[in-house]
Amino acid sequence: MLFKVWWRDWRRFLSLGIGVMVAVAAFVDLDLNLSATGAKVVENVLSNLSADALVYYQAPSGEWFVEDLSQDLSTIPHVIDVEAIGYAHFSIGPYSRVLRDGDDTPSKSLTNGYSESVSAPIYGLPEDFRKFGARVVSGSWNLSRGNVLISSDLSEDAGLGVGDCVTFIVNVTTPSLRFCWESSPLRVAGVIEFSDNATSLLTAQLYKVAFLPRPPKRFYAFCLGHGTFEGLVRNSSGVIPAFFAHYVWVERRTVVDPWNLDATKENVKSFELRIRNVAQAYGANEVCLLSLLVSGLSSTMDFLRILLGALSFPLLLLCWYLVLTAGHLIARGRRREIGLLKVRGVPSRSILASYLAASLSVGLVGSFLGLLLGGFMTYWYQSPWGLPLSSFFRLWWRGSTVAMAIGLGCGVCLVASIIPARVASRLSPLEATMEYVEVEEELRGPGKWTLLAFALGAAKVAEWLLGFNPLEHLSSLRGAPFFVVIPYFIYASFDALVLNFLGPVLFIYGVSALLLGSRPSLREVASVLAKPAGRLKNLVVRDLSRNPSRASKIAFLAAICVAFSLTMALLSASFADLHYRTAVSIVGSDLKVVPYGGVTRDFADNLSSLPYVGAATPVVYGTDAELRVIGRVDFYVIDPFTFLQATRYEEGLCEPSLSSALEQLKDDSRAILISESLAEQEELRIGDYVWLRARSNLSGLYEEVRIVGIVKLVPGCALPPSAKVPFVVVGFGLAESIGLRGTPYFLVKVRGDPLEVARSLKEEFPDHVSVVVTVEDVLRESPTTPLLASVESFLAHALACSIAVAAAGLCLVSAVNVEERAYELALMRARGMARKQAISFLLWEFVVILVVSLALGVALGFASAWGLLSLMGENSVLPPRLVLPIEFWAVLGVSSAALLMSCAIPALLAFRAPVVERVRFR
Repeated sequence: MLFKVWWRDWRRFLSLGIGVMVAVAAFVDLDLNLSATGAKVVENVLSNLSADALVYYQAPSGEWFVEDLSQDLSTIPHVIDVEAIGYAHFSIGPYSRVLRDGDDTPSKSLTNGYSESVSAPIYGLPEDFRKFGARVVSGSWNLSRGNVLISSDLSEDAGLGVGDCVTFIVNVTTPSLRFCWESSPLRVAGVIEFSDNATSLLTAQLYKVAFLPRPPKRFYAFCLGHGTFEGLVRNSSGVIPAFFAHYVWVERRTVVDPWNLDATKENVKSFELRIRNVAQAYGANEVCLLSLLVSGLSSTMDFLRILLGALSFPLLLLCWYLVLTAGHLIARGRRREIGLLKVRGVPSRSILASYLAASLSVGLVGSFLGLLLGGFMTYWYQSPWGLPLSSFFRLWWRGSTVAMAIGLGCGVCLVASIIPARVASRLSPLEATMEYVEVEEELRGPGKWTLLAFALGAAKVAEWLLGFNPLEHLSSLRGAPFFVVIPYFIYASFDALVLNFLGPVLFIYGVSALLLGSRPSLREVASVLAKPAGRLKNLVVRDLSRNPSRASKIAFLAAICVAFSLTMALLSASFADLHYRTAVSIVGSDLKVVPYGGVTRDFADNLSSLPYVGAATPVVYGTDAELRVIGRVDFYVIDPFTFLQATRYEEGLCEPSLSSALEQLKDDSRAILISESLAEQEELRIGDYVWLRARSNLSGLYEEVRIVGIVKLVPGCALPPSAKVPFVVVGFGLAESIGLRGTPYFLVKVRGDPLEVARSLKEEFPDHVSVVVTVEDVLRESPTTPLLASVESFLAHALACSIAVAAAGLCLVSAVNVEERAYELALMRARGMARKQAISFLLWEFVVILVVSLALGVALGFASAWGLLSLMGENSVLPPRLVLPIEFWAVLGVSSAALLMSCAIPALLAFRAPVVERVRFR
C-alpha cells in the first residue's frame, strides 16, 4: 500500500531515474572509453616492440657464460625465446682498416681514400638468426669458427665476395704507447640481406622511435658465430670494445591483457623481478621493455581518470541536484496521502523506509539503463576505431564496472533522497492533510551561508583569473610568524582539496542567490530584463517575486549546465590545439628531413634550390658537449642566418625573443642559448659566462661562451618536448672550433601541400633522404592521439549529458510551477487572456532567469577553462592557450534552446485542458 502512494507520481520519479541514469552513463562511458583507448595504445606499441626484455653486459676478459645466461633466462615462466647477440664497434677509417688477402682496397673504396670514417660493426650471431629475416644472397649460412658473413651492401661497395679472406687492423696511438693490432684472417662464407626486423635488432633499436636520426642507407656489417666473435674480441685486448645482449621474448597473450591493465601490471612485475634476479646473478644489466610500456601507460591512464573524474564532478552534481529536486517535489506532492496514512497509525519510520525503498528501486533501474546507455555511447564512438564487439562485451560486462555503476546509481539516489524522505516522514497529520498553498516569502537579505559560498567561490575564480596558486607561495612564508603560516597553510590545503572542485559551484550558488534569492533583488533584475515583454512585464515581475528561492534554484541549475558545457567545449578545443602545437614543435617546420649517414649540412642548399621549397636550414643534434663543473649536456647546432626563415616557432618560448637571440648569435661567435631546465638547475641567467668543450676532444680546452638567451625547446627537437633534458644551442662556427659533431637533419618550409612535397623530396634524393616527417605523421603515429581522442569523446558525451540533466530538471520545475498555478492561469484565461499570451507570460519568467543563468554560465565557463589550463600549464613545456572553437556558439545555442524548450513543454501541454475543468471547485 505504501508503494502505491509513491508510484502514483511516476512523472517525478521518471525525472529522478533520469538523473541516476545519466550519472551512471557518464561514469560507464568514462571508464570504458579509457579502458578501450588504453587497450588500443598497448596493441599499437606492442606491434612496434622488437623484444620484450634485454639483458646486456660488457664483454669480460674471463668466462663469457653466454650459454648459461641464455638457459637461465629460458627457464623463466612464459619466456618463449632467448637470443644472444654480440656487438663490437668497428669503424673503418684512417686508424682501422679491413684487408682482403693483404690488400686494403676494401677500406679505401668505402672511405674515399681514408678521408672519412665508415661504421662497420662486428656482430656475434646465433645459428638461428635467419628466423628474424636474414636471407642468404650468395654462399651459405655457415657461422662455424673462422668464417664470417657480410651484409650485401658491404659486399657490393667494398668488392668483397664469397671465398675472400678478411683481416681487421687497428692502429692505436696514446701519449705513452703506439702499437698495431691485427686479427686472424676470416673467410667470407656468405653474403646476407637483412629485413627491417633484423636490422632493428642489430642496431639496438628495440623500440622503433620515430623521428630520431636513422642509420646509413647502406648497412655495413660483419657477422660471426659466437665462438669466433668471442675469440676475436678477446684477442683484441680491449682495442675493440664489445658487449653481449640477450633479447628475451615472452608469450604476450599470457602476460599482457590489453583490456585488464591491473592484471597485466602484476604479470609484468613478476616477469621483471625474475629477469632482474637472473641478470644480477651474472652481474649483468637488464631492461624490461614491457614494464616500461605498462608502467608508463598505467600512470597516464590514472592521471586521465583523475583529471576527467574531476571534470565530471559538476555533471554528477547536476544529477544529484535533479534527484534531490525530484525527491522534494514527490514528497510535497504526496503530503495529503502521508497525512491520511499517519491518521491511520502508520509510523514515520515505515513511511521513511517505503520512500527510500521506492527511490532505491528507481535508482537500480536507472543504474541498469545508465549501464546500457554508457556502453552504447562507448561502442558508438570506439567502433570506427576497430573495437571488436567481443572485446567490448568483455570490457562492458566485467564485474567491477557493473558493481561500481550500480553502487554509484544507488548511492546518488540514496544520498539525494534522505532529506525529502525525512521531511515527508516528519509531517504532522494535521499539517499533511491541509492543502498546500504557495505563500509569498518574506523580505530578507542574503544569509550567512550564501555570503560564505560567494566569498569562497569568488576567491577561487579570482585565483584562476590571476594565475595564483596558494601552494606555490607557501615556501615564501619561511620565517614568518606561526600565526601567519598556519592559517595560510590551512587555506592553501583547503583550496587545493576542496575549492579546486567546489569553487565554481559555490560561486554560481552565491551569485544566483544574491541576484535572485530575495524579493528586492529579484524584482530589480526582473524589471530590467522583462522590459521587452511589454504589457506582461508587471505580471512577470510580480509572479517571479513571489518565490525567489525557486528562481535562484532554477538559475543555479541552468548556470551550472551552461558553465560546464562551455568549459568542456573550451577544454576540448584547447587540448586539441596543444596536441597540434606539440606536433609542430617536434617537426619544427612544414617538413623535417632526416638524411642517411654521411650527408653534411651543405645538403640544405640542395633542398633550398628546389622550386617547391621556400627555405631550408640544417640542425645538428648531439650529446657530446660538456660544461665545466656542470657536466654533460646535449647540444643543437643551428645556422642563425636561415633558422627563422625555415622554422615554425612561437616567440614566447624564448627569453628574450628568438629573433633577438639569433641576432646576437650572428654578431657574437661565442654566444650560446641554453635550455630553461639547465638555467633553473644551475641558476644561470642571460649575460652569464660558462665554459664549453666537446667531450670527445679530451685534450681540447674549455672555451668561454656567453649566454644570450634561454629557450624552452628547439624546433624539430630530437627528443620529445616533455623530456626536459638540459641542452645548449650554438652556431656552426663555435661548433667547428671546439669540435662538436652530431647527426644533422633539416627543417624545410615548403610551397604547397607538405605531403606532396615530402613524396617529391624522397623521389628527388633517394640516396640522401631517409625519412621525411610531416605534422600529420606525428599526429597519426603519436600514442597521445588516441588518448586525446578519448578525452575529447568524454568531454562531448559529458556535455550532452549535462544538457540532458539540466533540461530534465528545468522541465520538472516548470511542470510543477504550471501545476501549482493552473487555477490562477485558468482564471486569467476566463477573463480574456489568450492562450498565446498565457504561454508567453510563463515563458518570460523563465527567460528572465535563463538570461541571468547564461551570463553567469558563460563568465564562469571562461574562468574555469582558463584556470584549469593555467594549472595544467605549470608542468607543460608548451603553455596551453584558451581557444574559442567554432563549436562554441553552437554549444551555447543548443544549451539555451534545450533549456528554454524544457521550460516551454509543460506550459504547452497544460493548456490543452478546458478552462471550465481548471476552475471547477476542487
